[in-house]
Amino acid sequence: MNKIATTLIISSLALGGFTVANAEDDRYERRGYPGKYCDKDGKGFGSRIERMTERLNLSDEQTKQVRAISDNYRPKMRSIADERRKNRQQLREVMLADTVNQGKVKQLAQKAGDLKTDKIIMRGKMHAEMNKVLSKEQREEMKQWKGRRGYGRGYKFDD
Repeated sequence: MNKIATTLIISSLALGGFTVANAEDDRYERRGYPGKYCDKDGKGFGSRIERMTERLNLSDEQTKQVRAISDNYRPKMRSIADERRKNRQQLREVMLADTVNQGKVKQLAQKAGDLKTDKIIMRGKMHAEMNKVLSKEQREEMKQWKGRRGYGRGYKFDD
């Protein structure tokens, strides 16, 4: 009797976990994606440029220009991301040491802030270049599109 009860409990827990995992994938399928982190063809989450082209109805020439701008900034952004990753790892190692070196923590924290600032500035430059390619209507649509992203996730914007 005990074996049967244990088997039933384990089976129901496994089935419940499968159902939860499957429900998450269904959410993406309802949006037109075949699974989590996939685009319509099942190839990754989809290119930002492709989504931008589709949402803003970009012409072929605009798409080429936006892609060129993105390709120009990609190595710079990747470099900053790699530096940030290394910095976080170093900070983790310092914080997990037997004795925490406060000076090193402060130095790494300052560097983390500087790298975040560099990332924000780089993205700002990239977006400014992309905005030059867009028409006034497309820029307005982009503002509305970007502005809606925070809603529904618990964010509140007080102005």
